[in-house]
Amino acid sequence: MKSENARNTESGVSVKTTTWKQIGVRAACAAIGLCGTMPRAVLSQGIEQSISRAEMQARIASAYYMAPRGREPIVPLPPAASGAPGQRAEHAAGLMTLEKMIALVGERDPRVLVSELSARAAHERAAKAWAGHYPQLSVEYALGREGNWNAQGGPTSLSSVNTDNFHGGQVNLSWELYAWGATQKRYEEAYALAKAEEDRYRRAWDLIVMEAISTYVNMYRLRKQLEITRQTLLGHSKLLKVVEDRVGAKLAPESRRSDALLRVQEIMADREDILSQLNEVDTTYRTLTGLEPPADLAEPQLAKEYEAKLACLSFDDNLKLAYSIHPQIQANLRTIEAAAYAVEGMKAERLPKFNLYARYNNNRLFSTQGSTLPFTGRGYEIGVNVVWTLFGSAYGNSIAERIFLKEKSEADNERAVREVERNIHIARDALAAAKGRTAILDETLRLSDEVLNQRQHSFSVQAMSDEAVNGLSNAYYSRARAATALLNLHMREVVASYTLVESSGLMNEVFPAPLSVRGPIGPAPVRNFFPGRVASMNPADGMPLERNVMPDLLTRKVVLTDGMSTTAEPQSGTAPAPASSAGGAPASAFDAATARSLEVPPVMLPPAREAPLDNGSPQPPAGDAQAPAAATGTTP
Repeated sequence: MKSENARNTESGVSVKTTTWKQIGVRAACAAIGLCGTMPRAVLSQGIEQSISRAEMQARIASAYYMAPRGREPIVPLPPAASGAPGQRAEHAAGLMTLEKMIALVGERDPRVLVSELSARAAHERAAKAWAGHYPQLSVEYALGREGNWNAQGGPTSLSSVNTDNFHGGQVNLSWELYAWGATQKRYEEAYALAKAEEDRYRRAWDLIVMEAISTYVNMYRLRKQLEITRQTLLGHSKLLKVVEDRVGAKLAPESRRSDALLRVQEIMADREDILSQLNEVDTTYRTLTGLEPPADLAEPQLAKEYEAKLACLSFDDNLKLAYSIHPQIQANLRTIEAAAYAVEGMKAERLPKFNLYARYNNNRLFSTQGSTLPFTGRGYEIGVNVVWTLFGSAYGNSIAERIFLKEKSEADNERAVREVERNIHIARDALAAAKGRTAILDETLRLSDEVLNQRQHSFSVQAMSDEAVNGLSNAYYSRARAATALLNLHMREVVASYTLVESSGLMNEVFPAPLSVRGPIGPAPVRNFFPGRVASMNPADGMPLERNVMPDLLTRKVVLTDGMSTTAEPQSGTAPAPASSAGGAPASAFDAATARSLEVPPVMLPPAREAPLDNGSPQPPAGDAQAPAAATGTTP
């Protein structure tokens, strides 16, 4: 008897769960259908009121946009929003385009500043090497007290002590006359390395632009795929209602409802996957620009430089163009040139060097040892000295090091050339294949639209037949696949065109590197004593007065939550049981919250900044705690 009651209870729970799953799917599809007829202004207002977006924006403003100590923030703060707290960014210039996004990235990405300052530091190093041609002037000064002992020999020796204060100094002048070009070769090496840093700066900007292009294209593609999936789910929701009516009227077996429900679940699973990818792309957009993703995106087009200059070139001409101007290849060639100058400079260091020297001193402390002139306490010297290092200083190891580095740069350049050749091959093949496939997919999409119209007509005439329902379902699915394939092909074609432009070395012509407040990058003048105004634009750096000082972003406590509350785990007390486990029956995956989330994409919140010290039992938010119970009708 007891086992029979248990079986009845289990069957009742399973029937209730199955019934609720069907109700949940209908509610989700009803939400899709409602949103399909909802005006765009009302839908945008619903998105703007999302609390999760507001929390995300507040956390980004408090944690991500943090300036280093003693400097202005490298990533500027986002402008104050004029509308609702969670709305997407509405730019004053209107629709967001690819050019606007790259301009934002150039203004806000710290990697641009890193590459620029590396190039400027390399030019300052080259100017320091050029300063070796100038005369070197130094001054020495001494101040103190001196004394001596005078002792007389014999049994009755006497001694006297003489002390006196002294001060004096000397002036030294050294000027290299002839060193077999060693100083000039050191400068040529440093200048070649500085030009290589300029090329690496352009290469870094190319990679940043390609990352921005990939992010923009993926954001546009995923939003379009989300709209295609929404339309497909809207059509299948109507079919699901028809199938349920037919099953309820005993006109179709129960398996028809299971098949229709499975198709809806597959579409919803695809939609959740698209939402997850879109969330990752939105996070990348926030990282690159420091702003919320825009509400509307313009459709990306093929690169203009590809259509104007590269489409008419053969592969060999394209490769020659890339070898002549590609920044990575140019940086490697200049590094090889610098290594060759270094080897020649090390060889010249072995030869004797002739220097002009002059010295003036006014105290015997600085007098020249071994002078044949009578000592007067002050004097001067002028002449030419020869310095010739015959053995030592590990000259052999230094030359071998430079030779190995030169060969390493040559191998690195060979690898870069092969990579550029590979990228050009792939991009040109993708563009050539896209031209042929575009016509095929256009025709496929046109035929799928015709089939969909025919199936809709058949469905309106024979709404209660299995053939009409299955045909319309397959037509919806085929139309979605054709539209998605054509969209993905066009986006791949756009990315391939910009990849070809980048591999050919023309990216700086399409999207020039952002202008710096320090002016253009170029050879630096020799600064004999003071660093100059451009090098002193930022406040003086140095160690802070406090020790072990780190930004709050690195020292804050990371709290892992369960998604219901943003507080830490309770130290004492018992947390309330979730409403989903009430009554021993698990909550269904399809509830009212799922229906509401079909139009408002979920946003993953970052962990809380710091756990409170006296936190008790965490209380879930009222809306989240009440939603499962109200939807299922169970009592917690």
